[in-house]
Amino acid sequence: YMANNLLPMRLGELVRSYYVGERENVSKSAALATIAVERVVDGVTLLFVLVAASIFLPVMGLLQDLGRDSGIPWPVLMALAIVPFVSALGLLTLLAYRPGWLLLWLEPLLRRMPGGAAGRFTGLVNLFVTGLGVLRQPRRVAAIFALSLPVWLAEAAMYYTIALSFDLQESLGGADGMAAAMLAVTATSNLATSLPFVQGGIVLALEHGHTVA
Repeated sequence: YMANNLLPMRLGELVRSYYVGERENVSKSAALATIAVERVVDGVTLLFVLVAASIFLPVMGLLQDLGRDSGIPWPVLMALAIVPFVSALGLLTLLAYRPGWLLLWLEPLLRRMPGGAAGRFTGLVNLFVTGLGVLRQPRRVAAIFALSLPVWLAEAAMYYTIALSFDLQESLGGADGMAAAMLAVTATSNLATSLPFVQGGIVLALEHGHTVA
């Protein structure tokens, strides 16, 4: 988990897949696929949390202000937050149901590789697609969402406790307003650190006062 705080472009996920593969004695490529599914589900769950918080907060006004400050229309900002996760979930689901499509897309690359390397790469791709098999089982996908939500609510509770210790209730509109604000902070901070930035997560971790796996 700490690798993402040091390595750029979320390369810590590769370290995590290697560790899971070694610990559970499973294919590291399949482990990487399950981690990809987990990350996408986390992103969609955080978007849901942000939408829920927006019921109690002027999120739209804040988004419009951010758009004016950045010079980017607020609908574009909203799309940049939503489209990557929804598209990734759709793509992974498509590959789970149509596993042969990935090899078809990679065929031009495979043609340029030596025979032995192409065979090994094809095997890794097949194992990766095997790891996406959970997406063919709606009940398991629902269970993943159900498990993801309390994890992020627990982190929001940590933010809430810290805000409570600084007596921020009045400035945030009472207990309900503070709870909604902490949900929004949880969603936005973790959505930001889930993107593959060039740098590691050290600066973001110091800014938020914690590390995000």
